[in-house]
Amino acid sequence: YEGDTLAVSLQLIPYNLMLRGCTVPVSYIIGVASDPQMRSGGRIKELLRSAIAEMRTRRRFVSILMPFETGFYYPYQWEICYHHYKYVLALKDLAPVSSPRGVFFAVSGSNDDLLSLDAVYRKFVQGRHGYVVRSGDDWKAAIDSLLAESGFCYLLMNDEKPEGYVMYTIQQKKIVVREMAYSCQMAQKKL
Repeated sequence: YEGDTLAVSLQLIPYNLMLRGCTVPVSYIIGVASDPQMRSGGRIKELLRSAIAEMRTRRRFVSILMPFETGFYYPYQWEICYHHYKYVLALKDLAPVSSPRGVFFAVSGSNDDLLSLDAVYRKFVQGRHGYVVRSGDDWKAAIDSLLAESGFCYLLMNDEKPEGYVMYTIQQKKIVVREMAYSCQMAQKKL
């Protein structure tokens, strides 16, 4: 704060990542923002340094963020480790790879839904590194956040077993997939 004005802000959200076979507590830095009239003077730099000190106090030596501009964070020693890819295509272009397998059900956020999502996710990330280790509370927060944005989550079931899911929103007449996971190639094609 400067006087009564909130000058800069950020949030440190605790997560656990799977890195090289070990669960590592991390802080997800989100909502780094500055009042437009207070963007000079190094306030964000000072806030980031304070956040790093706080993470060290909490014994969180790894952090993750999704930068608005990657170069901004290099002086603080953040590096790019993953990329989000954006694919833009017409739905008709997906028809040739589609599969008739399974049935979709809307996720309501019930405990059974969350357990099914988690089962698919665990199968999807098996043998991979750098993924979020999700608790039941993490799943609930993900669904609540999606629904708060008027989003949708569908679970793909085949023979009463969960095989995949998709979380998405509709923005400007486009489907924007936030997350998709599947337990086999046929489920991937159906999704």
